[in-house]
Amino acid sequence: MHSSLEVSQQSVTKIGQARSSFGQIRESVDVIRDMNTQIATAAEEQHQVAEDINRHISQIHGDAQLIADLSDSARADSRSLETLSSELDGLVRKFKT
Repeated sequence: MHSSLEVSQQSVTKIGQARSSFGQIRESVDVIRDMNTQIATAAEEQHQVAEDINRHISQIHGDAQLIADLSDSARADSRSLETLSSELDGLVRKFKT
């Protein structure tokens, strides 16, 4: 009888310990779940930033290409003006003489 009571008390103690352990496990799982949510949120934010950076880089590339094209056009116009200036200078010299 005495040993039955001891076994029962040990069982009650172990059940209490198991309940406490399960509570700690549940709390740990909740912490892990919260961390996973934070990680997922941070990853999504980083993804959005990376997309913004890519979009801006593409825009900068397009702008740089436009500047290069305009520079080529300005260079060609400058050559044309130089040619016209030389021709005009030649015509003016003819009138002076």
